[in-house]
Amino acid sequence: MSSGNYLPKDDMGLKDWLIKFSIALPGYAEVLALSDDTVKRVVRHAKNFEAVMNGVDRYRTYGLALTAYKNLMRDGTEEPGTLVERPEAIVFDGQPEADIFGEVRALVNSIKKSKKYNEAMGKALGVEGSSPAEGGGSGEIKPELNIELQGGKPNILWKKGKMDGVKIMVDRGTGSYSFLAVDLYPDYLDTHPLPELGKSELWKYIAIYLKRDEEVGNWSDPVQISVTGRPA
Repeated sequence: MSSGNYLPKDDMGLKDWLIKFSIALPGYAEVLALSDDTVKRVVRHAKNFEAVMNGVDRYRTYGLALTAYKNLMRDGTEEPGTLVERPEAIVFDGQPEADIFGEVRALVNSIKKSKKYNEAMGKALGVEGSSPAEGGGSGEIKPELNIELQGGKPNILWKKGKMDGVKIMVDRGTGSYSFLAVDLYPDYLDTHPLPELGKSELWKYIAIYLKRDEEVGNWSDPVQISVTGRPA
């Protein structure tokens, strides 16, 4: 088993690693005899750290929504006297704690001491050598995603190479990723309904390669984009 450092050295890399670790950890909780509280703490730390790291983007998105709100007030097409819904103010949920990565490193150390632990498990959790956020070890691959707006909707750009396709997950501002699609031919246009007129949201995406219907390599680095409601 690799003894290399699995944690990235920069804050953005740490954020991405912790998100992926929190997604993978529940699947091994039973075999590693981890308590529900332990798993929930990791998930909470990941959400809180991501929220802080994305603070600038969140406030930029709120600024766009506030500008749209101002424009509707000034010269919107609605009948005079129509009430205009105000953008929802940003509120930071939860109470972040200090030294969360010290706690997580201690957890990883205890996991690696378990008789149930093996290298395959370590790679899935991102704690063997280099981290998923850094692309994993030699021979490991991950999609490189880019994103653009096409008709106001996110268009996810990726390269197929020798793979069969990608599995894409999305976070629409909930703080957790859910399945979006399996895409076999680049690129993928997300046709999910946009927010209401005058509202903006920050949508994030990750993907993993597929080969013969099996996941291959590591999850991509997250990409994100602000989407805004448009007139019908």
